[in-house]
Amino acid sequence: MLAGDLESGDHFEVNVRRELDAPIEAFEIFRGTTIAPGRYWWTTGDIQYLTSSGRPLSAEAIISTGQFYDGNSSTAEVGATFRGGGHVILGTTYSVTSARLSAGTFTAVAATGRLEYTFNTRTGFLGFVQFNNESQRADFNLRFHWIPKIGDDVYAVWNSGYTTDPSAPNRFPSPRALSRPLNGAFILKAVHLISR
Repeated sequence: MLAGDLESGDHFEVNVRRELDAPIEAFEIFRGTTIAPGRYWWTTGDIQYLTSSGRPLSAEAIISTGQFYDGNSSTAEVGATFRGGGHVILGTTYSVTSARLSAGTFTAVAATGRLEYTFNTRTGFLGFVQFNNESQRADFNLRFHWIPKIGDDVYAVWNSGYTTDPSAPNRFPSPRALSRPLNGAFILKAVHLISR
């Protein structure tokens, strides 16, 4: 590994990894692509660059390539975070992995989004969304947190997942998908500190 920090606060890394996996039974690594039992060694390398988190807008980029099980793969990932005035944080990541194995080829895509908003020192909101094409779904997590007084907490949490399968008639982001989630839950939780 070679790494360093610049005067600007930016950080870079160059890594070479030797990895081992020895599955005792076959498993599906991606839809339609199965890894056979065996002992697999592979070597990969990556380059990473992260800009300083002290700036209002920071970013990161990672590129990796090399062997993967009995084939090869390459991954590119980018991300950005915006911090605005101490009240709001917006973040997003996007990654693409292209793999060629003896069992087949696939391209895996994953994306995330994050929103944090602090109304005041006792009230905040967190929203998170995640998508990946392997499971063909988008998942949402929304959380509201309120501290009425020190020692007490109130949480309201909503979780829901939606299909992005192209063959589904009500796939997300169609408005009709909102009434047909794959799963969902609304949780209200209150915690009270009893002091003697």
